[in-house]
Amino acid sequence: MSTSNSPSRKSTTYLTSRRLILSLVVILGVGLVVGSYVLRNSAWVSGCLLNLGDGLICSAVVYLLFEFLIGDRDKARARMESLRRDLYGEDRALRARALSEMSESGLLKGIDLRAVQMEGAVLEGASLVATNLVAANLFGARLSRSDLSGARLCRANLQGCLMMSTVLSGANLDGAELQSTFLSKADLRGCSLRGANLTGAVLTGALIDDADFTGATMTGADISGLLGTPSAISLEDLQRMTVCEISLPG
Repeated sequence: MSTSNSPSRKSTTYLTSRRLILSLVVILGVGLVVGSYVLRNSAWVSGCLLNLGDGLICSAVVYLLFEFLIGDRDKARARMESLRRDLYGEDRALRARALSEMSESGLLKGIDLRAVQMEGAVLEGASLVATNLVAANLFGARLSRSDLSGARLCRANLQGCLMMSTVLSGANLDGAELQSTFLSKADLRGCSLRGANLTGAVLTGALIDDADFTGATMTGADISGLLGTPSAISLEDLQRMTVCEISLPG
């Protein structure tokens, strides 16, 4: 717990230090301006103090504007780093909490989550467009109605996942483990499933236009009601692959 919170403490300390420095600069600038009026009988000294004080105050104002404009971005970046650290940590509760927050905030889109442990994750309706999930463990995850278009899922463990009506168009699932995965009515258009293991998977009513099943293992898969035409192999070949323990060569 202490490890995952340390980045937040460092970020808070850094922010407090910057605010302290800013306050000191403002105080010094005001002091110099006041001093210039106190010593107004000496025009040269008064002018120097006034110019220096005005410069410090203007610098502080500019810094304050800069802090206002980019401060939120810095905080968001620090929070994202903290969430990623929790997501890759050993604490399952922290992983689940980080994943939930990232999903609700739309932070899972297009990020690098290679080899992440997300077994049993609940990500129904989540946006994971173009997310890198190579070799990720999503065993038993609930991904129905999620958008994984363009995602990289090579060698990912998706066994037993619920992916009904999930969008996987253009996704790369080469070598993925999809045994007993529910992909009914999923959008697999342009999806690459080369060498994937779809043993016992349910693909009823899935859209498969230009999907590549070359070298896939589909023994016992339910492909009734498929819509579209896959690339590289015919529907007849696909049907044969579901009743025999064969995989067409790549």
